[in-house]
Amino acid sequence: MALKHYTAQGYEAFQEVLQSIGKGQRVVALFTGSKNLSTGLSWCPDCVVAEPVVESVLADPAVASQDVHFVTVFVGNREVWRDPAVGFRTDPKLKLTCIPTLLEVGNKAKRLLEAQMNDEIYHEKQRLQYCLIHTVNNILQRNEFDAAKMNEICYSFDDSRWFNPHKSWIGTGNYDANILMAALQMHDLKVMWFDKRAPIERIHVDRVKAFVFNTPSRTLLTLYRGRHWFAVIRKNERFYNVDSKLNAPEPIDDIRKFLEEHGHAKDTEMMLVVENAVEEGSVVEK
Repeated sequence: MALKHYTAQGYEAFQEVLQSIGKGQRVVALFTGSKNLSTGLSWCPDCVVAEPVVESVLADPAVASQDVHFVTVFVGNREVWRDPAVGFRTDPKLKLTCIPTLLEVGNKAKRLLEAQMNDEIYHEKQRLQYCLIHTVNNILQRNEFDAAKMNEICYSFDDSRWFNPHKSWIGTGNYDANILMAALQMHDLKVMWFDKRAPIERIHVDRVKAFVFNTPSRTLLTLYRGRHWFAVIRKNERFYNVDSKLNAPEPIDDIRKFLEEHGHAKDTEMMLVVENAVEEGSVVEK
């Protein structure tokens, strides 16, 4: 038997396909966002990128000749996918947390694509007091800013090259929030301060590109108690902690719990990064 293709629209349709295939068969499923009828494209940007890659793999004669049942599963629109009660999330054999996910279905489901997500996340690690540079680059997912570029932003606020209020005078970084906002504004992103008195439940996390935290920190470079910047980014419909002090990005299973623990912590400030086109009133309910 050569590779056989199936398509399923939604969780129930996927279960019906599995029943028709029967037990004891090797089944591989690609879970992806449903497509817009007018554009023919998925609402999930990463799913759009993954589609031609998967198609090229399936077209390989070595793959096409395998005895495998391949199912393309459209999980639904954005609202359906984000419902915590949807079957794709609650089914103990699936427990999907992000799309696209390529999964070998069985009693012990083997993720073929999701396990590689961390490798695709750009992550800068801590150097000197450049945590704000790392934070901005991690949000942008590329090496966009270095110390020279960030210093030029500082000088645009205050032309003093020695005692500039927006950075460390010894040239090791330690930039302030004004520089963060200016750097992100250059890339059509804006920063919103979060009122710590407000409950986390008021945040529409699906409209946030990243969360930025400013926390107390004591390092060998500071004889006083300094501050540390780090970000949590949203990618592949999942949140990741990309703190430059971490060895690698860490996926966050419960973003609201994470925000509750860190956003309301003593001496910690939290900011929300959104696209310029997003109305601030639609991000945090009053």
